[in-house]
Amino acid sequence: MILTILLLIYPLLFYHLGNTITINVLVQSEERIHSLLTKDFNKFSKENGLNITLHLNLLTPQNMSYTVNNYQSMIENLLYKKSKKYDLIVFDNIYSKKFESYFLDLKDLLPQEHLDLYSEGIAAQTCIFNNKWVALPVTPLYSVLYSNMNYLNKYKKNIPKTWDELMETSKYIINEEKRLNNTSIVGYNGGFHNIEFGTCSLYEFIYSCRDSYESPFPDLLSNTTINALHQLKKIKNEISSDDYFRYTNNEVLSLLNEGNFVFIKFWDLYDFPNYKKTALPGIKPGLSGTVIGGNNIGIVKHISEERKKISLQVLSYITSRDVHKKFVMEKVIFSSIPSFYYDDEVCSVLDCEFYRGFQPIARPTWMIEKNEWNVYSLKFRTYIYEFLYGNKTAEESLRKVVNILKVHSISFITDDNDNNLGKIIFIILSVIFCIIIFSLIIPRIKLFSMYFKIFSYDFWIIHLVGSIILLFLCLMEFGEITSIKCKVKQAVLLLGNSLNLFPFIYELFIYFPEDIKESEYFNHHRFLIISIYNFTNIVLIILSFFVPISAYELYDPDDRKFKTCRINSTQGIVMKESIYIINILNMLIMLFIIFKEWNIQETFVEIKLLASSIYTEVLLYIMILIFDYIKINQYTTYFIIYEILALLNRNKNNESVFFIDGCGDEIKNGSTSYKNNIILQYILKYHNKQLNEEKQNESITTSKIAQNITSNISIF
Repeated sequence: MILTILLLIYPLLFYHLGNTITINVLVQSEERIHSLLTKDFNKFSKENGLNITLHLNLLTPQNMSYTVNNYQSMIENLLYKKSKKYDLIVFDNIYSKKFESYFLDLKDLLPQEHLDLYSEGIAAQTCIFNNKWVALPVTPLYSVLYSNMNYLNKYKKNIPKTWDELMETSKYIINEEKRLNNTSIVGYNGGFHNIEFGTCSLYEFIYSCRDSYESPFPDLLSNTTINALHQLKKIKNEISSDDYFRYTNNEVLSLLNEGNFVFIKFWDLYDFPNYKKTALPGIKPGLSGTVIGGNNIGIVKHISEERKKISLQVLSYITSRDVHKKFVMEKVIFSSIPSFYYDDEVCSVLDCEFYRGFQPIARPTWMIEKNEWNVYSLKFRTYIYEFLYGNKTAEESLRKVVNILKVHSISFITDDNDNNLGKIIFIILSVIFCIIIFSLIIPRIKLFSMYFKIFSYDFWIIHLVGSIILLFLCLMEFGEITSIKCKVKQAVLLLGNSLNLFPFIYELFIYFPEDIKESEYFNHHRFLIISIYNFTNIVLIILSFFVPISAYELYDPDDRKFKTCRINSTQGIVMKESIYIINILNMLIMLFIIFKEWNIQETFVEIKLLASSIYTEVLLYIMILIFDYIKINQYTTYFIIYEILALLNRNKNNESVFFIDGCGDEIKNGSTSYKNNIILQYILKYHNKQLNEEKQNESITTSKIAQNITSNISIF
């Protein structure tokens, strides 16, 4: 392995004869292994004349404006700014996914035999994302059970293999010690405090309670997980307490030194006298669980090609089999190369059975969409602690945990309570769809054909197609909202409305009165005007796809996540509002034409009902614009409001068509069936009033003309 590294490095030396190249590696805290690896490489470099120096940059509060707790934030800031200050960075393995785009893919850079050393170990869970080797494990860390052998030997008890055995042994020793006036002895600490270690403790305990050795991490809502939490609370109540379960790492270290605990769970960091380390117990013999902690190391992508090559050789050396084996046998590190613990030479100085007994599980960082593991982790343990330390049931706490990642939406398929609303709305939409489909044949039925005189059958189909498209807009609110849906929804709204209104537009120009001064232009350019109308709508529909709108995550008061469509840029807001405003102007032009035709006897009812439809659509567009600016933190409320607006938008023109084609003819033909309709009576009354006023004006004018003619005749 060392020979291979030399062969890879020596070609680089021709570029640096006489010059020493310094490779900078950033680490969070001073650990012995980091210093040893640095010294070992520099010694190797000097002995082989490589002219490469590995410099360890230790992050401390004195050399940066960040605190140590914000180390990962500092790394993210450096990587985001494409800083070239550091070549290699050591980071917590839970951030491998978050940082993957900033590090080189080692899969195509390191020899396959080098990667094979790690591929069967924890690297598969902590270093590989999207088929990319983001980093290599450099200092893995596991939690173990420290058993106080003073007490176990005193009472002739064995190290427990299961959680039940741990409770039984602890209770027995505690009771016996209390008889000797040792009232401060505690059975188990747990490690369930309010930092990341608490999340690790929860994950590994649940994993240790899985059904079998081959079983994956159980589903959070399964009986396995629920029973695991009940077992955990039982342990706390019977052999520990809330306070001891919440002990911090520093407090646990003090307890290990004091020796008044029967069992303690802690990281495998130290060897303490009178304590024996073993793998954590499980729900039954042969099962265990430990979360994978520790650090990975990766090569920064933004450094020069020359430094990438040198950094790669440094990484290859400090993660090589020979180097790791040396430090493993010196008991400096626990290596992520699993084959070591089946090596006779290594096992001659180490308890390999202990290390082979680990059953590691990685924290599920891969399922966090925005890589905000810290946010998820905090909520995860907070909700479970509501059961562990509070009065919530295990089911309630786990349901809240599931809701952290679950994107809630309305559906008509699943059976939960929220989706009963979806089923009701879906039934309503289905009924409306059936009515629309049935409406296609209504004009062909002789009994009803007399009510469809305004529109030709072609226009009737166009109008109904627009209605179906707008109905599809209602259906798009079902299921999870995506960025594609957000873009398509705008186009569907514009397309549906344009098809819905096109028959009206056409009829308005057909019936445009000739005695109005604009009539000559309209009558000679009807095709041009209608083409402009259609072209404008097509342009608006195309432009709607360029609006930078996307799905945006919100949380309701119960911390349930759902998505809505939002525009996060001023440019996008201007584009969307411009499209809506242009569409509103289209409708205002229609209202102007309606105004010109307001008092035409032949179409007086049609015009007034059409006006009410246009007014309604303008108001609906304004309401939609307002709705976009209102932040609604309840996904069912958001769904209901949107569905109401969409249904109103779809139904307004249909009602007008039926009023115009049906009721309009009844009114003209003297039918009495309209008399129960207050709206129609009001429109008719208003129209008759206008006609009477016009007739009176005409009568007065005629009378005056007659008087003038008579007076002129008498003069002659």
